[in-house]
Amino acid sequence: TVIFNLGLLEGYSIKESYQKLKSQFYEIYKGSIMYWPIVQLTNFYLVPLNFRVIVVQLAAFFWNSFLSFKTNQYKTIPPLE
Repeated sequence: TVIFNLGLLEGYSIKESYQKLKSQFYEIYKGSIMYWPIVQLTNFYLVPLNFRVIVVQLAAFFWNSFLSFKTNQYKTIPPLE
């Protein structure tokens, strides 16, 4: 998943990345279950056909901003010396 791979790319070990995944997955998944069905129902029933792709891309932008916020929320920044 994004959380696990992001942990590896940030230099965490596999075990640390897995722990990060375990601690953040449920909250992000719960947000996904609440966000995407509403976006898609609104998109399919209220948005004209030629604007649907734009609406989904705009929703994905906000979803990715949320993911970025959640994955960087618990980082500790070492003090400057």
